[in-house]
Amino acid sequence: MRSQVVGLCRTYPRSFLLSGLVILAAVATVLATPDGSSAELSGPGAGDRRVTLSVATLLQRLHLAREPLDDEKSKRCLDNFLKALDPLKSHFRQSDIEEFARHETSIDDEVRLGDVSLAYTIFKRFLARVEERNKMIEQILDSDIDFSTEEKLVTDRDALT
Repeated sequence: MRSQVVGLCRTYPRSFLLSGLVILAAVATVLATPDGSSAELSGPGAGDRRVTLSVATLLQRLHLAREPLDDEKSKRCLDNFLKALDPLKSHFRQSDIEEFARHETSIDDEVRLGDVSLAYTIFKRFLARVEERNKMIEQILDSDIDFSTEEKLVTDRDALT
């Protein structure tokens, strides 16, 4: 395992690897149970804590830079997690982003304690927003649609002024 982690550290840029491993630690046990069935998204369990503590330890001991987890990496981790979940910025509301941003400098401290509850909170919110969006789409599709209207879809929310 150690050689695989060291190999990853040499292959990928630091910020990508750090963000990816912290995100992996945060959601690793959310997606599947040992028998391969879907896990209920109730909240962090003992397995999450063990994985998170292991990843935090490996990052600090085996990463080439051997940099500590700090507030800067914590902010990048949150940004990368949100970009991975919602790259087109079409699901999360501004109020969601502001709520998550209040924790941006504490993720490093939480990871060192094995706490990934913020990742669960963010992912649950994401699932709720996707469900809301699906219901809205169903309502639109059930209504009469005027195809003669000239409309544009902005796919880069950052380009909006």
